Amino acid sequence: MTMERTEGTSLEELDLAPRAVNALRHGGIFTLEEAAQWSDRDLLSLPQMGSVSLASLRTLIGDRING
Repeated sequence: MTMERTEGTSLEELDLAPRAVNALRHGGIFTLEEAAQWSDRDLLSLPQMGSVSLASLRTLIGDRING
């Protein structure tokens, strides 16, 4: 999945495990807002992105974007 790069909250600013940050970056995701545009299925297809990391990410999205 390819999305247009958006400005927003950098992944490095988040309380997210380094493994999850690396998985997202390797998938071309650099901000929380970009991650919010991806489906759970697409996020889980990224190497090293597991269900625990996905749950943490969705919590952050809920708190910071939808909150």
